[in-house]
Amino acid sequence: MEEFKELFMFCVSLIMAAFVISLIALLGSTSRQMADIRQSELDAIDNVKIARQYSAYDNKSVTGADVIALMRENSLTGELQIYVNKNINNASLTMNQSNYTSTSWKLSSLLQTIKADAKYLAILVYGNDDVSTAAYSASSSSMITGVKFTLT
Repeated sequence: MEEFKELFMFCVSLIMAAFVISLIALLGSTSRQMADIRQSELDAIDNVKIARQYSAYDNKSVTGADVIALMRENSLTGELQIYVNKNINNASLTMNQSNYTSTSWKLSSLLQTIKADAKYLAILVYGNDDVSTAAYSASSSSMITGVKFTLT
């Protein structure tokens, strides 16, 4: 009878240990899911901030001064690709992560290559689209990765 009692207590202990381990695993899984949801929310907020920041360039007509201002701002971070299809010399300029720290993005250099009063059509570029060949897209679920300026 004593053996039966010990066996019963051992089984109860195993069941309780299994319950505790299952509870810990469930809590870990739930917290991981909550962290993923929160990260998705933060990513969405970042996308909205970026979209608002660059909404002035969303299929809008801008001046060369606006182009220069964005290039100067981007020369500090290099987060965007910027393509200008025609400058004063009728050539194109591309600013990307490999050359954003170049001295050619200094204000004096930009003023010599982009006419401040020229009119450009600005198009936002999303995702992995090539900034030099991108066409206007009314909306995209991808992140803004560049701006294309076309002389009008």
